Amino acid sequence: VDFSSASVIPSLVLCGVAAIKFMVDLETNELFARRMNPIENSEAGAGEEDGTDEDGSKN
Repeated sequence: VDFSSASVIPSLVLCGVAAIKFMVDLETNELFARRMNPIENSEAGAGEEDGTDEDGSKN
């Protein structure tokens, strides 16, 4: 993918992470983390309309 023409994409995106929850899949012993990012008031409930949960996964 050539991003050279996409100069509007900043090289650094600042964000705040509220918490990280470490989890494990007991069947496969796979470890993973779930990031919980703070949302703006205007974004509250946005996942209900587009078919995704709060963490962005499809419901």
